[in-house]
Amino acid sequence: MKEKGYILIVSLAFLFLMTTLAISMFGGLAMDESMSGNNREKSRSIDAAQTALNYAESWMAMPANTYTGNWVTGVNCGVPETPLTVPVVCSNALVNPSSQSSVRSSGVSFTPANMSVSSAGGLSTYALAPAFYIQYLGNIDTYNALYQVTATSTGGSAAAAAVVQSVYQIHANSSNLGGG
Repeated sequence: MKEKGYILIVSLAFLFLMTTLAISMFGGLAMDESMSGNNREKSRSIDAAQTALNYAESWMAMPANTYTGNWVTGVNCGVPETPLTVPVVCSNALVNPSSQSSVRSSGVSFTPANMSVSSAGGLSTYALAPAFYIQYLGNIDTYNALYQVTATSTGGSAAAAAVVQSVYQIHANSSNLGGG
């Protein structure tokens, strides 16, 4: 007779254990989903910042933007910090190049085609448009100069921000293609 109560207690303990495992498993899934969303937004912000950086590099490669017979050494930008409306080469360094706000307050805002920007952010929009800052670093020799590009962007929220940087070498060379 005493054994019948024992089975009931073991069954209840087993049920409690299975319920506890199920609850912790669902909690872990929610955490995985949150981390996945954060990774997606960080990737979006890095991709958008890289797009701005690529645009700045292609702008520098266009004729007369960095070389006009002499190297364009730039103007004093961001003093006081005022966002630029068109790309220019700056002669001074950013106050804090790793800060998104430093790039935004002194650089050029750039919105690529087909990019939706809304301060509300969201899954298919960006919280802020990408921005970039071009700084003249100096000549390597007569035909080569270095420029540093710093770009920033956000993902669907301003909290998912990225800052990327590159040093870009421009080569200026003229060739005689013949004809006289």
